[in-house]
Amino acid sequence: MFLAIFVVLPFYLLNQKEPTCFDGKKNGIESGVDCGGSCQKVCAFQAAKPIIHWDESFEIRPGIWSAAAYVENPNDAYALNVPYKFKLLDSDGVLVAERRGGAFIPPRQTFVVFESGIEVGNRKPGQEFFEFSESAIDWRQASGANAFLNTSSASLLERNNSTRLSAIISNPTTDSVNGILAWGILYDINGNALAVSESFISKLEAGDAETITFTWPEELASQATKKEVLYAISIE
Repeated sequence: MFLAIFVVLPFYLLNQKEPTCFDGKKNGIESGVDCGGSCQKVCAFQAAKPIIHWDESFEIRPGIWSAAAYVENPNDAYALNVPYKFKLLDSDGVLVAERRGGAFIPPRQTFVVFESGIEVGNRKPGQEFFEFSESAIDWRQASGANAFLNTSSASLLERNNSTRLSAIISNPTTDSVNGILAWGILYDINGNALAVSESFISKLEAGDAETITFTWPEELASQATKKEVLYAISIE
């Protein structure tokens, strides 16, 4: 009894550690191993898959194409540098070009994954394939709401076989916003994407506004009848 009270018990208490989100165990109020509960990491089984509404490729100039995927994240969680790949195939399903990268997935938001300058040589893509490496998505709880920005006055100008879309992004909040990634999308009368471009604003001060411009040097395949501007604010 003496050993149990004065030796074993103190040794046991000294070696008992409070549960943490980094101890490799499912303990405390965690939903899984080091995820869920009070941990910043969200368990994979608690997150829905990102919804890929469409993916398209666009000819920029002969031999050079761009590719875009229009994605919705239904989760109140974000992920950084998620591996993805675009595959451009010809009409026979033969691979023409492949482009890989890492994307930021903003919480509960629709966004675009965009790649430009894809070299295809003399071959012409006819099919597109886009996917995330879902096993590599490290979901994190978003702390608080994203800063809300306003987009307005989107205007489209087509001149000399080139197209330009301009829009104003304003910051109505009381804090500066850093790392704003924006996308301009043009659609035809049937709602099909005609062109996508990407722009970046490094910092937008509280109460300020900035004009962003998206340009396409070549004539579009058909007339643009609808325009859309999306943005995402990076989380570091």
